[in-house]
Amino acid sequence: VAEKSFFFKSLEGRNYWNLWAATHGDDGRQLEEYKFDEDGLQARQTAGDAVVEESGADKLKSALRYRLVKERFETARADEAGLKKIVGEQECSGAQSYVEAIDALADKWLSTAEEVLGNIWQFDTVLDSLATAKPPLRSHRQ
Repeated sequence: VAEKSFFFKSLEGRNYWNLWAATHGDDGRQLEEYKFDEDGLQARQTAGDAVVEESGADKLKSALRYRLVKERFETARADEAGLKKIVGEQECSGAQSYVEAIDALADKWLSTAEEVLGNIWQFDTVLDSLATAKPPLRSHRQ
């Protein structure tokens, strides 16, 4: 589910400090017909401790994925029907049985965490502002 719906493997190593930076290379094309599984984007490469600079084409591919993830997240966050629309009925019911099993073993830790996250999400406007804020300009010293 994580890879199929949210591109976890192909976005691995592409860590941006906010959503604006992640989608900066997005060209705005329609995503309905875009073939994500055929565009060849791989997890970001590293050379030792250094991260290899991405090509412009890879920045575009990752930006398109981040936009789709954002759209899917907004749909899934709306309600349970939204989540089922994104990941499917079978995955949702399977996930619920895992939540119940983990709760039984961990003194309801997972459902408590879910409740806390629900309270945090009440502050959508603050989170959306942080997620879309542009990075500050850096001064260049000689």
